[in-house]
Amino acid sequence: MLIEAFKNIEFDCFWLGTPNLSTHDNEDDISIVTAFFDIGREAWSKDNPIDQRHKRSVDVYLSYFLNLSRIKNQVIIFIDENLAQKVLDMRAANGLADKTIIFTSKNFFLIDEIAKITQLIQIIMSGKFHDYVWTKSAPEYNDPKYVLINAFKSFFAVYAMEKKIITSPQVAWIDFGYCRDKDRFDSKIPWRFNAQNKMNLFYILSLNDEPVFSIVKEGDVYFQGGHLIGDLNSWKDFRREIDISFRSLIDCGFIDDDQTLILMAYRRNPQSYIIHPVDSSDWFIIFKYFNSNSLNPVTEARKKRKRRSPPWWKEFKLWLNQYLK
Repeated sequence: MLIEAFKNIEFDCFWLGTPNLSTHDNEDDISIVTAFFDIGREAWSKDNPIDQRHKRSVDVYLSYFLNLSRIKNQVIIFIDENLAQKVLDMRAANGLADKTIIFTSKNFFLIDEIAKITQLIQIIMSGKFHDYVWTKSAPEYNDPKYVLINAFKSFFAVYAMEKKIITSPQVAWIDFGYCRDKDRFDSKIPWRFNAQNKMNLFYILSLNDEPVFSIVKEGDVYFQGGHLIGDLNSWKDFRREIDISFRSLIDCGFIDDDQTLILMAYRRNPQSYIIHPVDSSDWFIIFKYFNSNSLNPVTEARKKRKRRSPPWWKEFKLWLNQYLK
């Protein structure tokens, strides 16, 4: 479903840098893939059902990327055409233009195949599904573009690989707005990590056998989607698993963001992944704790919290709201 749609997107190469594809200096080297397409988060007003803490402007995202732009790894960026020069200037200011590749798209969400899936998501969000979920103010239950752009993370990574522009034996997806400050990594050296020839996933909630329909309903987050690492051979399989997960939810009349898709992919083939527990008090720790110069942190993912009110009370309030409409 997503694989077929993504094939119809035409990207223009805005900047190719000077990638050296002949040798890898270190088997722990990593090329970073990221993307930013404006989904209108700045327009999430108080009249919008989405919680205002999720509202961010394009300028805020650019300020976050300014921090990430200092990293000495190769960075492949997919971005709106009008923002391409800005991110290139940031990388160039750090002497990293040669380690930068930029692809642009003029009308990402207006491409017919993408628009059709967006409309399908909107139909689900506008129906009884929205009454079903508890966290009604979450972006993943209100904005189809938010859902779709997050689902495409592995697709951007595989696209870069298929263009044969990756200079490292490993690829990491890092969210465009990942670095909220300048203290996330050592800007003097490249970030390196050994993914051990598998996809590496990071989870903040102890894994259990909770049914997916309950996870969607309650809005629980197990795996993080902001950072993903794998060798070149693992990413295509991971993309396929994400595609299957997305289609499975759609077929059930459900929708959710990439964090649930990752959980579903892991549950189907746990042997294909290396998973790492992460302290949920700080989501943006990949560079600090998962690198070749440090030991992985000894931490435990948190247990699922007991809700202050029992589920039956939550369900009753949902029913009452519907009844009084």
